[in-house]
Amino acid sequence: MNNNLILGLDIGVTSVGYGVIDANSGKVVDFGVRLFDESNPTANQGRRAKRSGRRMKSRRRNRLDDAIELMADEGIIEEGHEFSSNPYEARVKGLKEKLSNDELASALYHLVKMRGSSLETVEDNTASSDEESTKYNLQENDKLIKSGKYICEIQYERLQNNHKVHGHENNFRTADYVNEAKAILANQDIR
Repeated sequence: MNNNLILGLDIGVTSVGYGVIDANSGKVVDFGVRLFDESNPTANQGRRAKRSGRRMKSRRRNRLDDAIELMADEGIIEEGHEFSSNPYEARVKGLKEKLSNDELASALYHLVKMRGSSLETVEDNTASSDEESTKYNLQENDKLIKSGKYICEIQYERLQNNHKVHGHENNFRTADYVNEAKAILANQDIR
């Protein structure tokens, strides 16, 4: 249907103006403006935090899916594998001996979940004694790592003593997780 109307738009940052003109008569049929609220820094922070959370969850899901696909490609697990081994026990056992495919898959999958902290300022001695501080916990855990323990050994002890592993005191550096993964893989029969 051609009714010879022309729409004009004036799009701004906080408004959109419009006008409708009849092309035959040149008369204005309708006009107006729609105003939008100016940006609100608090609302922007909320949206940014939610977007950041969605991205983090998506990256984690992709990382875990990629690990499963890699283990399936390498013949460690089959498609649809259900992890049944205790990952902490498997990780500790893997430091000294060869693991079954299920144990190895559980250990590696668990390590991929726990990517660690990229805060590499552990050597800096300016951390407060606040036990909730990430920097403080990284320093305390770094002392245990330097004493010759791997993350899994520290966490397994905490699991046995406190019946939990999660919490602020279990922050470790990414490099420490990588070192543990290398130690476990060194004892496995992988091409």
